[in-house]
Amino acid sequence: MTANAMFEKNVFHYVKGMVSRGEFAELEKKGLSMEVIAVINQIDLDYVDESKAIDVVKQIVIDRAELDRLCGETNAVKQREKIIDALIKAGATGKFFEDFFGINRAEVANRRRLLGLETKNGRLAREKLTERQKAHIAQIVEDMASNMASEVACSSIIQCQVLLKTANLTEHSVTAIWKIIREFEAKGLFNWASE
Repeated sequence: MTANAMFEKNVFHYVKGMVSRGEFAELEKKGLSMEVIAVINQIDLDYVDESKAIDVVKQIVIDRAELDRLCGETNAVKQREKIIDALIKAGATGKFFEDFFGINRAEVANRRRLLGLETKNGRLAREKLTERQKAHIAQIVEDMASNMASEVACSSIIQCQVLLKTANLTEHSVTAIWKIIREFEAKGLFNWASE
């Protein structure tokens, strides 16, 4: 079967599926008349000779604004997934993911397994930091966030990137850094509102 024949057969399957669900208005919005819909619906695709070229679809029209929106959404989801995986690899805890992303601990444990990482049971030992160390870390986070937030002001993705970079720089866990930020925010010493 040629690529063109495969594409057109997929279009016909799509139309027939929409008809079976009664979604005629959606097909009409895509430019198909009821007459064309009825003819396509009559075709028994099992009897289409795939060795012969099909040349029924003459033009495809793509809404560029919608395509750009879709591309932006999928890129944002992909970036979010990569950040979550990086945070898991950096040792962020289930509580961090609940607070920051609304992801439950079971999902975090499952993702850890998929990444080939050992799952953690129980509480981790808390990092003991002095007030001076905490203030230093908070300053690093604030400086890095202000440098990175030029394009998107304090988005959750940028916050996560800042947390990961700060963890690498300071050799403290993402969770410890996040707790410092929350502690300083509660005291009114730090303002890092997410979107």
